[in-house]
Amino acid sequence: MKLFSRLLPKAPAPPLPSTSAERIASLQSAPSELIANTALGDEDTTLRVAAIRLLHDGDALRSLAGLDQEPGSAPAHAA
Repeated sequence: MKLFSRLLPKAPAPPLPSTSAERIASLQSAPSELIANTALGDEDTTLRVAAIRLLHDGDALRSLAGLDQEPGSAPAHAA
């Protein structure tokens, strides 16, 4: 299988949406990993909020809520 991957070129990545509205709309059909990375990333705040709204209960959402800490430890956002 590695031989074929070396011989055949990779498919080009689809172009990234340029406007904020297009980027938010593209999240609707994005894989869950991309949505989680967007929610946890340093992207535009509007884009991050849209990604957070699409998150299902899981590690990324719990991390944002500060629920991934050990019992009795301080939340990640506390300084």
